[in-house]
Amino acid sequence: MSVIGGGVPDLGLAWNSTVNSAQKILPTALLVGIIFGLLSAFRVPGSFIIEGLVLILVYIVASSIANGTRAGLGESLNWYSKAFSKDGLSSLILLLGGILSLVPILNLFVIPYTEILALLMIRHY
Repeated sequence: MSVIGGGVPDLGLAWNSTVNSAQKILPTALLVGIIFGLLSAFRVPGSFIIEGLVLILVYIVASSIANGTRAGLGESLNWYSKAFSKDGLSSLILLLGGILSLVPILNLFVIPYTEILALLMIRHY
């Protein structure tokens, strides 16, 4: 967080921040892993779209943690529905970014931009 504010990068500070953030995002990551595993195990039709929709919530949870708050999945879903009514275009781009982040090679470019967009949306709304 100090680098975002213009500070000097510090490995120890980054490690402590990562450990603290891991405790906040672990329930979300576990739930998303279970959802992805079940969808792939049962070969659900349209699972690609469902996984992309779930990734939107992951982007929102990760952005809220980076912003200094902690949003759960329910709060993230409520926030996204409100943000969609305020700024439909950015919310649609976030939706497409969540779906396209599942495509190999393309995800290297899509994930950072989608996460930055989610962070900016959380700070603005």
